[in-house]
Amino acid sequence: MNRYRYETNNNTFYHSQAWRTLRRQALERDKHLCQICLQHNELTFADTVHHIKPIRENDSEKLSLENLVTVCRKCHNELHREKPMTLKNKKRRLNNYTNLVKRFTNNKEVW
Repeated sequence: MNRYRYETNNNTFYHSQAWRTLRRQALERDKHLCQICLQHNELTFADTVHHIKPIRENDSEKLSLENLVTVCRKCHNELHREKPMTLKNKKRRLNNYTNLVKRFTNNKEVW
């Protein structure tokens, strides 16, 4: 097992007021819709907020709205599969989500 993934304790962070506020903002920004399913023209309710760049790799962006994407539980489980991915697949997946966030932050449409 990767000790950086499984021996981290972020409970304090995930129970903080700052995280809860930012999480709510991300959910409202994405209208509680899974952004991955939306790419496949599926409307799926989402209640999970995912860090695009993991906290263990970039602690300075853990409270950055641009580093968050709203996903459904199914997609979140896919993102955090127990089976390790190749480095090539991880980089491709990270690049896809980074591009997705750029698309949403540049969208000035108001409802």
